[in-house]
Amino acid sequence: MKQLLHLAAAALLIAAGNFPATLPAIADPQFPVYQAFDPPGSGAPPETHGAGSRDGQRCPNQEEPVRSLMPIDRGITFSDRPTVVIALPENSPVRQAVLTFRDEQEQIHTQITLPVIAKQGIARLQLPASTPPLAVGRAYRWSVVMICGDTVQPDDPILTGWLQRLPKKLAARRSA
Repeated sequence: MKQLLHLAAAALLIAAGNFPATLPAIADPQFPVYQAFDPPGSGAPPETHGAGSRDGQRCPNQEEPVRSLMPIDRGITFSDRPTVVIALPENSPVRQAVLTFRDEQEQIHTQITLPVIAKQGIARLQLPASTPPLAVGRAYRWSVVMICGDTVQPDDPILTGWLQRLPKKLAARRSA
């Protein structure tokens, strides 16, 4: 009971701003502000793995991964609304995908959910005419989230790459 009264009195003195001379000053070198603490049994942490899609580019219960058939590093396109081509494994549960194009400042240019219709294991995801065209001379990072179920999940496969739109005049020169 006596200790409780002393603690209550100390709390009241501190709250009132009246510090007795017997309390040590915080900056006093005899009373360090912190102490190193080495918990027992510490050591290197166990090996860890990154978060996100932990099973590669696979949907649950799929043996084969989803693969991009697009250049990963600076592909080119002459189309103002390009098509992203994806290879799906046989019996893939993917029925829709989220296609996103971001500019070099990582600002979303276009993001749209599209149905996935695969012919012979190949899905073609094209930006519809209702979306804004890609600007000539600009590079865009594209990404596709392949939705394995009814809604987007953290473990759904994500494919990414870069495309730069070139002028159609250049395409005419290349074919000549």
